[in-house]
Amino acid sequence: MGNIYYVLLNEILKDSPEKILNQKTILPGFRKLRISILTMLGFSWIKDT
Repeated sequence: MGNIYYVLLNEILKDSPEKILNQKTILPGFRKLRISILTMLGFSWIKDT
């Protein structure tokens, strides 16, 4: 779930944070599935800073 939320927050930052007040930002189901499968295989979008 952490990777999915991380990708979603990055989408919001890329698009425009002000838009979240007026429209919904979603990740399509296929993209969430792909993130979940890659996470189970050990890939992570969250980088150590």
